[in-house]
Amino acid sequence: MYASILQYARSLRVSRLAGAGIAASLAVVLGAAGCDQSTPLCRTGTGTYTVKYNLISGSGACANLKADIVYVNSYNAVGEEGKPDLEKVSAALMPKQFAEYLDRASFPDQLAAWGSFTTAEPSGNICSIPTLTETVKAFPALEAIPDDPENAGDSNISDKRDATVAQTVSYKWSNWQLYFSAAHAGNAFLIDLDYTVTAEGGAASTCKYQGLGLLFGQRPSCSKNTNEDLKTPGNYVAEAARCDAVAHPDLGLGTGSGVDPDANFKCDPETLLCVANVNYGGF
Repeated sequence: MYASILQYARSLRVSRLAGAGIAASLAVVLGAAGCDQSTPLCRTGTGTYTVKYNLISGSGACANLKADIVYVNSYNAVGEEGKPDLEKVSAALMPKQFAEYLDRASFPDQLAAWGSFTTAEPSGNICSIPTLTETVKAFPALEAIPDDPENAGDSNISDKRDATVAQTVSYKWSNWQLYFSAAHAGNAFLIDLDYTVTAEGGAASTCKYQGLGLLFGQRPSCSKNTNEDLKTPGNYVAEAARCDAVAHPDLGLGTGSGVDPDANFKCDPETLLCVANVNYGGF
């Protein structure tokens, strides 16, 4: 049994780069804490992350990941008297394409990848989960659905979709490294992924990726429909302001994206997602 671990709601503030190796690379995204505080316990940030992928090896149907949205949370075991055991922490993540098949009230193990932190406290600003469960989902073939002229171009209410073939998708995550300090609760991470796609009746293709994740709690997308009446489909463009930590009421953005205001991020024009704006390991 698991109970939700208490999450920090305060955005981190950073002032300088620190650390070496993985910690230094992630510090490029979010930096290091600028003051001395007590040692925190390992956990993740909570909510919506974007993951920017670097293809290490592989080809075929699996070689199409550029960036992704994943949902992340951490949990601690139930200890004495039913209280959370803060030194036994696990975490789970789920890609958006799996989460879309869930009932909103459910979070089943088979669609979420689970793993346990190796230590209760960070080691050199890094909290590690070396092994996670593999998650597999079989997707049926779907026929194309044209846009309803009344809703054309409005992604919030449109039923339009492209035709897809039946396939099975597998995510095998490993080596999850979360950057951590007293001021920064695991809001940036590196992770390895073996991504396998098997078309119905066909051979499987497996690609190896390295992912760089960054927490965008409110708005991970920077997609904007340029049509005021929302009636013309396909006219979506990148709007960089949608990734900002601050609101832009003049642009109709009443809240910020949820990213730390000092993070190094950008709007990716190819995927229309807000992602980390750094290179690591060939990014």
